Amino acid sequence: MGFLNMLLEKGRLKKPLHFALEKIVEEYVPAGEMPPYAQELKSLADKDNLKLKDIAELAVTVRTEIDHLKDDVEAFVVISEKAKRVQSNLALWNEILSELTRPYPYQDEVTDTETFIQSKAVEEIPRMHHAISQLLEEKNGLQLESQLVLQLEILQKSIFNLEQTFLTMMPEIRNIKDKKLKLEEDIGHFRRNVEEFKKMGEAADLKLSAQLSEKGKELVTRKKTLSAGEKEINTYMEAVQKTAIQIFGVFKEVSQPAADRVKSAINRLRADNRKILRTADDTKSFTEGRKKLSQLYMLLELLNDCIRIHQKYERQKS
Repeated sequence: MGFLNMLLEKGRLKKPLHFALEKIVEEYVPAGEMPPYAQELKSLADKDNLKLKDIAELAVTVRTEIDHLKDDVEAFVVISEKAKRVQSNLALWNEILSELTRPYPYQDEVTDTETFIQSKAVEEIPRMHHAISQLLEEKNGLQLESQLVLQLEILQKSIFNLEQTFLTMMPEIRNIKDKKLKLEEDIGHFRRNVEEFKKMGEAADLKLSAQLSEKGKELVTRKKTLSAGEKEINTYMEAVQKTAIQIFGVFKEVSQPAADRVKSAINRLRADNRKILRTADDTKSFTEGRKKLSQLYMLLELLNDCIRIHQKYERQKS
């Protein structure tokens, strides 16, 4: 509004208020658009007996609407933040529900150690543990019964111990397996040497015969030691399998009531926040409201400038 201030100071305007409003309309109303109060501005600009109080009244009206609209926009922001938290909870609870109801490859009979550790059931144990842990972390929000929580806590600890057992035993199982492969290679090599020795007949070296005899004894000792170690591991892993089967059984038993509680909590959360979620989804109204608020702030600033400059002009005249 600097140009207007300059003209007013020089006293070159016969209708300064009309001129000011026309300039406001030019700046505030883009071509082809009708922002808020555009029509009111044009009507005032065309008014013959225009007074400063007319512009002041429009400024008050704009200020009042800004206050209301600002409250609406701020309320929407608060609602949106709450809706985000609700949506976050819904996403987490749906993830928990999905993990509880997915078809886990349970095992219900004891097999050999190698088959067991390679089974899909063992592979899925960490995932099962994660599902139970997430469920317990959300126990308050999901409103789980104390008895169910107790079962889940016992199950969580049992699964954790089972995982720790696997971490301890897997290196030993791999070590036994590697030793068996090496022993088989050594036995094969020994047998080939024995065959070669037999072909020598009477020309065979007695020293070589003694070496083969010692090697054979060493292989027998290694095999006995390895067999004893393997038997010990298999016996231990058989007990581990039985524990795992019990854990699978308990998980099947508690996962269904837990899933039911999660479903109820999801439905309850949606019902309690239906209005909030619906309001937060109406981003179009929020965008339009924020745009209108920005336009009104601009208009109010222009109107206040106009009032201030005209008051200065009137003081200079007097």
